[in-house]
Amino acid sequence: MTVMVRMDPNAGDAERIVVRLLRRYAACRQLGEQPLPPLTRLGGEFGIPAPAVVALASVFQLTEGCLGRALVAECCCNPMLSADERALLLLLTRTYAEPALGSSDIPQGLPGALVWAVASARRLLNPSFPERMNGASQPSMATCTSAR
Repeated sequence: MTVMVRMDPNAGDAERIVVRLLRRYAACRQLGEQPLPPLTRLGGEFGIPAPAVVALASVFQLTEGCLGRALVAECCCNPMLSADERALLLLLTRTYAEPALGSSDIPQGLPGALVWAVASARRLLNPSFPERMNGASQPSMATCTSAR
């Protein structure tokens, strides 16, 4: 069963950009295209430097590797968020550079490479990204469900 929620109208620009980039990444992968050139162009349209886009693409790719499947994203214009989109926002806002440690949000912890990729992407994307999501605009999925 696919669960979708409407994108929070109070979501900041960084969150919306991450979702747009994930959707472009997923579309490129479905078409068998290399995602980096279109991602860096789209990131440039949003004023995101290429190193931040490349770091975010690494997060997408490492996440797929950890899941053992492709990330599922909605189409570019859909105001709803897929479960993977919500989970990725959660990953970006709640993961700190401590690979061996879990948290109440992600109790089983994450592989070190993914933790460090997230930390790099956040730092390059927008240093205020994690703090903005700690309030009311937090994704509706409060904890990671893969440990249940």
